[in-house]
Parts: sequence; structure tokens; C-alpha cells
Amino acid sequence: MDTVHTKMAVEDINWYLANKGPAITSTSKLTGFAPVLVEINDLLYRNAINTLAVAIVLVLIVLILIFRSIKYGIITLLPVLFVVSWEPLSFYLLGIDMNLLTALIGAIMIGIGIDFCIHMTENILKSGVRITSVEDAVEKVGLSFFEATVTVTMGISAIFIANIPSINQFVEMVILLLIFSMLCALFVLPALYAVYIKRG
Repeated sequence: MDTVHTKMAVEDINWYLANKGPAITSTSKLTGFAPVLVEINDLLYRNAINTLAVAIVLVLIVLILIFRSIKYGIITLLPVLFVVSWEPLSFYLLGIDMNLLTALIGAIMIGIGIDFCIHMTENILKSGVRITSVEDAVEKVGLSFFEATVTVTMGISAIFIANIPSINQFVEMVILLLIFSMLCALFVLPALYAVYIKRG
């Protein structure tokens, strides 16, 4: 049972015990695995936004230190934020409910997806920030990004053998958002640099 239906069942049982339960002096709320799971998930949902915000701030600080520039740090981070904004759509397209594992996928994808963008920015900055540098960087790292994405995807696909629904959903989300991260690093980030160069 997914967490949404588990929560509904726990609340229904607790309501019944409080309002229509047996005619005894007292009753207690439901105990056991299900109520604990519901409480943990509620706590995760409340903290998911905070976790995501902290991940964004920490990664931005590191990017600014690496590139010694606020503007290059922000430009490098933007495609990853674009990928994270696709997360709700990914849940909908895959028919996945938020659970203990998928609740924190946004922060995880920032950590994984930023790698592509760092490599792209590094290659652009090496040759100087020009349109030709952007074109060369895409040509140099494009195939490597594709190979890395396919390799990681094949590696973590082995987890599907375990056939545990919640873990399978987590892996599906990681694979989909990893592909989005690669595409954003190859298309969105170079486009952002092109706009920045033309305006600058």
C-alpha cells in the first residue's frame, strides 16, 4: 500500500476508535509500522522543501568558489534548477506517489545533475567565454555525457531485479531526472551562455 492510502487507513481506524469504537473506558490510537511510517513520511514532506533549498544554497556556494564568479556559478546552477522543476511532472508521468525514498529526490538530483553542468562550464571557461568556446565544449563533452548517462542507467537498472515497488519507483525517478540533467547540460546551459555572450 502506498503512503497516501496507508495514511487514509490509519486516520480512518483512529477516527473509528475515537468515535465508534467499543464501549470501554478508553481506547488508544493505532500503533505499529503503519502509523510510524505515516509520521516519518509527514516529517519528510515537511522537510523536503527545506532540504532542497539547503542543497541549492550549498551547491551554489561551491560553484562560486570553484569558478570564482557569482555569475558563472548561477549560470551553471540554472539548468539543474530547471530539472528539479520537472520533478512534479515526472511523478505524474510515471504515476509515482511520493514515498519515503522519492521525497528527497530533488536534493539528490541537484548533487548528481550538477556534475554535467560543471564539466560544461569548465570546458567553456578554458577557451574563454565565446560562442566558439560554447560550440567546442558541446562537441567535446556531448558524447561523454551520453556515455556516462547510459552507463549509470544500465548500472542502477540492475536494482529492478529486486522487484520492490518503492525502490523501483525511486530508480525510475533517478533515471528519468538523470536523462533530463544530461539534456539540460547539453542544450539549456549552452543556450544560457550564448544569450549571456550575445548580451555581454
